[in-house]
Amino acid sequence: MDKSVDIQAFWFSADLWSRSEAKDWLAERALARDVYRSREENGAVTHHVYPQFDVSEGIENTWRVLSDDFPAGITATTCERKQMKQFTKGTQSADDPFNFVLSDESIDRMGDVIYADGWDLKDFQKNPVALFGHDHSKPIGVWENVRVEGKKLLGRLKLAAQGTSAEIDTIRSLVEQRILKAVSVGFSPLEYSQRDDGGYNFIKQALHETSLVSVPANANALAIAKSYGASAEFMNKLIKSNGHITAPRLESEMLNKTIDNIDRFLERY
Repeated sequence: MDKSVDIQAFWFSADLWSRSEAKDWLAERALARDVYRSREENGAVTHHVYPQFDVSEGIENTWRVLSDDFPAGITATTCERKQMKQFTKGTQSADDPFNFVLSDESIDRMGDVIYADGWDLKDFQKNPVALFGHDHSKPIGVWENVRVEGKKLLGRLKLAAQGTSAEIDTIRSLVEQRILKAVSVGFSPLEYSQRDDGGYNFIKQALHETSLVSVPANANALAIAKSYGASAEFMNKLIKSNGHITAPRLESEMLNKTIDNIDRFLERY
């Protein structure tokens, strides 16, 4: 999983900084200040805390505290940050092979449900590139008219022009013949809750990318790829045992440990 070291939260000592002063300091540096938490001891506020992202995005055992680089009374907790991307599958429309149901509200194999009215499409619509197999180095076209209708996220695939490459021509033929008919969307959860059955309800989520994904071992698909002169690398990628990627589990146990670790770090400051 991709990760980077980031500041998760700024902590302002209440002895030296008022809440408004802390907020002004963050505003001058264009840092997040909309979410506020306080740390208290014996009923008194000891720190004003401004998270820059949720602690659930931090990787266990990577937490550190910085203080030397900031004015007196300011510390920052850092961690290696996960890219909280989840995946869910979608299917080809029965009416048109290039129209797809990208996601719906059915319970997936991991027991998760994604609410359709929670989709945030702003960033995706700025660059709606279509990929094959989540490979960012090889775009195959664009997604058009991506929208929510009822309880479904829908979109139409516009492939690159015929003749662009043997792989594009192969994909077009496989889609038209309804052999390649699965899609997978990558998203970041913005708001979620745990279900009684152990899965998660994704209430709000940001769409990042949408891919056509591989077909199970299929002789017809392989024959078509060969007929267009597709590369061996592409054919190996095309024929896979699984047709989609499902969402990894969110680690609530790790989250609780992380919060405990932060408290222990701050006892020294």
